[in-house]
Amino acid sequence: MVKKYLSFLMILLIYCLCVYGNSNDDITSPSEMLLAINHLRNNFHAMREFNLKNFKSDDPLWKETEKVYLELTKDSDRIDSDFNDALLIYKAESLMIMGKDQEALNAIEEIQRNNTDICEALIYKTWLVYEKDNDEVERNKRFEVQDKYFSLLPVINGGMAYDPDKLIRGTSDFLVIPKYPDNGWSMFTAHYKIGSLYEEMGYYREAIDNYIEAYWSDRYGNPNEIKRDALWIKIGDLEARDGQKSLAYRAYLKATYLGREYIDLAAKGIYAVMEGKVKLKYPITEPKYDIPKVQQIAELYRQMNLHPLALSILVKAQKETGVSLKEQENKIREEWKELVDKCASPGSLGPKCKILGWTITEVKDWAEVPIIRPSDTFWKPINK
Repeated sequence: MVKKYLSFLMILLIYCLCVYGNSNDDITSPSEMLLAINHLRNNFHAMREFNLKNFKSDDPLWKETEKVYLELTKDSDRIDSDFNDALLIYKAESLMIMGKDQEALNAIEEIQRNNTDICEALIYKTWLVYEKDNDEVERNKRFEVQDKYFSLLPVINGGMAYDPDKLIRGTSDFLVIPKYPDNGWSMFTAHYKIGSLYEEMGYYREAIDNYIEAYWSDRYGNPNEIKRDALWIKIGDLEARDGQKSLAYRAYLKATYLGREYIDLAAKGIYAVMEGKVKLKYPITEPKYDIPKVQQIAELYRQMNLHPLALSILVKAQKETGVSLKEQENKIREEWKELVDKCASPGSLGPKCKILGWTITEVKDWAEVPIIRPSDTFWKPINK
């Protein structure tokens, strides 16, 4: 009880520093918004559990959510515009809880135009508009929205390949993408490990892509490693260091939404970004391939049936270092060709099947085809 009280006092102190220690009139402290966003998550889960339409304006949950929404929209003209964009998904969620479906959809459309939290926006859109499974038209519309969501994360949803002529949905018996690694790890653990290896080599954008894919993969990680939700604090810190304000804000807000224990770290991070006083929490490493780490990354990708990503890093590392990795490369190429040929057979999904966004019979070299990652779509950095 004492520890909890001390923890609360520490968070309160940080917030007070943010609110009263800021002399710039153009910057508003995010502290109250962070508390509101964290509270919003409980309301949202209650809304989903008890059915959105049951809540009325005199319901306590509705009133609580209205307070959250007012907090999110208060003084919006004085807050950093990037921060305002990062708040949009939480405004949409608040409107959903209050049953203001059209306003929520308007916010979702704005999110899509801004290319920010599209994954969550598309999920919310299916809930708001296309949940009538017994209606064929609505069901097909929902499939269209889901396909767009799958296309944003092909490394996570790469198994959702289908023949566009026959609208065959699902995975092939011969090829499941991604699959659990052979060593018994979860996909979360594998992506997190790959991200860590990239970070150690100084390839921070590749690391962030894998951290984000780790979050969106399965929910089970190694308890001895970083918590799944805590990844967003790490991502926020990396983006802040790289000068990516919008992405840093979004990452810190996601951490806040997911766990109250991250509020103090998120508040510090957001305040530092707003003030332009970001401190380097991690040593900066110039990007350089380390062959043992490269081989480990390639092997983990191979085990998850993500052979094209394995081939890509092997080819790049060989070109940069001059070290031959042909034995590992050829083994992965042969294994992938066997899997793809089986998948393209008439007894499976057929030659028009798409894997990782590509029609399998049209690809000449899987090591060279660009695979869509988060930094290509909904987590795209601004070139400095």
